[in-house]
Amino acid sequence: MNNNNQFKIFKRSDKFVLTPNMVIYTSLAICIATGYISDKYLEESPIESFATILGIITTIIGVVMLFTSIKTREALRGEFCGALELEEDSIKINYKDIMLSDIEKIDFQVSDYQDRLINTYKGGFNPKLSNGVYNYCKIRFSNGETIVIQFQQLHKNDFLRTRDNLIGYHKKGKLSFMRLIHILNIEGYKNILEFKKEIA
Repeated sequence: MNNNNQFKIFKRSDKFVLTPNMVIYTSLAICIATGYISDKYLEESPIESFATILGIITTIIGVVMLFTSIKTREALRGEFCGALELEEDSIKINYKDIMLSDIEKIDFQVSDYQDRLINTYKGGFNPKLSNGVYNYCKIRFSNGETIVIQFQQLHKNDFLRTRDNLIGYHKKGKLSFMRLIHILNIEGYKNILEFKKEIA
């Protein structure tokens, strides 16, 4: 997208997605259970050998997936559908203007970006990189209605390009000061005071 204040809207799907963790751990559990049952209740059963071989194969596949997951992005569980665009006096959702005068409050949660490291716990086989879609824009309208838009950020600080518009939203009473400094990554008492003077 050419507009610096424009971000892809992501619509999450509720469809079930089979993850590498589910496949590997389920396969290993089946192998162990089958091997135990055949060893205890079945004499000289080929099922035990089969379970052992399958367990070894599953473990090898798991080790390979463990290493490849480091450079793999998680599956997109949904689709991109339109754009979120921040403008001076409005917010565009799918190219439709929502005027600030119709909005009571705006909030943003922006912490995710493409290739951010996720799923860092030990023993996980799922992809370790994010698609950057866990960002949210929450709009509460003057009539009490609320909508939440999920959107993608490609790079860590892409949303900082909207700084001037975010400050404008705050000055118009739509975005709280605490959320503003959080989004803009302004930390430290001195920096916060200087910023407060800057936008006064």
